[in-house]
Amino acid sequence: MKKGKNDNYNVPSRRRIATRFFASRLRKILSTSLLLAISIACSTASFSDGKLDGAAIAELKVWNVAITSKPNANNYGGRAAFYRKHKLFQEALRDDERAVRLAPLDAGSWASNGLDLCELSRFKEALSCLNRALSLSKYGDEVYVNSLRGRVWCFVSLGEKAKARADQKVLIELGAAPPSSLNDSDIN
Repeated sequence: MKKGKNDNYNVPSRRRIATRFFASRLRKILSTSLLLAISIACSTASFSDGKLDGAAIAELKVWNVAITSKPNANNYGGRAAFYRKHKLFQEALRDDERAVRLAPLDAGSWASNGLDLCELSRFKEALSCLNRALSLSKYGDEVYVNSLRGRVWCFVSLGEKAKARADQKVLIELGAAPPSSLNDSDIN
């Protein structure tokens, strides 16, 4: 049998392409619906030590499901941000360290890790992480600015006011505010 000019068997048909496209969309919709259903079902839960309310528990469970189904740096970073928002800094540090292991070239993971360490008063370790974040981020972007703010906080806490002033000067040049927890008397 002779092969015609339109009989190219290696090229998928439009129908197969459309089927694959819609199947992938359907999988995404179903996974999102599942996470939403879990979130709603868990909204009446209570947390044993009383730090989280029902809505927070539901959000945490959604992050847990996301990490179970796809353990990547973004999901660990998201759960770490959740923990940070609720002032659970040790848990946030644990997840940020996992995110750094999964994505060692992600400046945001390093910056978050450093800020968690600042919250736990581990300033020398925090400086190491924040310096790594600065080296990986673009000058002036959000991660760069937040890393500089963290370094100012570390330098002030370690009594290195000259270094804190230098970083604060860069923050001012970038049009960013200094760390909200510090005032001018801490640095001068």
